[in-house]
Amino acid sequence: MTDITLSSMSFICGGLKPSITIAIDPPMKSLREARERLVKIDKDTLEILGRSDITIGRYIPPWAKLGHLLNFSQCLLVYLLLPRGANFRPGSVVYDNLLFLVPGFASFVLRVRWTVLPIMLAIHAAESFVMAKKVKRHGLSPADAVWWAWVGSCFVEGITSFWRLDGLVRSPSDSLVI
Repeated sequence: MTDITLSSMSFICGGLKPSITIAIDPPMKSLREARERLVKIDKDTLEILGRSDITIGRYIPPWAKLGHLLNFSQCLLVYLLLPRGANFRPGSVVYDNLLFLVPGFASFVLRVRWTVLPIMLAIHAAESFVMAKKVKRHGLSPADAVWWAWVGSCFVEGITSFWRLDGLVRSPSDSLVI
């Protein structure tokens, strides 16, 4: 902002000249109203842009909460193990060290894996789409590493990433840029 009067504000945007002047309607009675008016203009602008007044400045990893880490680990294992049926048969590391205790479960997984995996991928892809929209509202874009951390984590774990993000948004003092 380069100038403010009772009826207008002038800005130089991105170093470009000439300056841009925005009318203040209705005009202010005194410059004491400026702060209140600027806050209202900011809120109106954020609403028009579909942005929150809270900007996310960091990613909270799943290991921040034990339940989230367990969910993340379980989903990651499903992604890694389910596509390869041999993981659930005798002779594999997974079967010989763990699944030999529950051979019926291993057999069940072999039967349902091509049903479960596409459903899980579809759900987590949809959740990632929602997460991308949500973090965009808080000032992130695919050009930001934090955007990729939130969206990628959401693709792996799903809902628990939303819980961490919502907690971060609820407590702005917890490393948020406002």
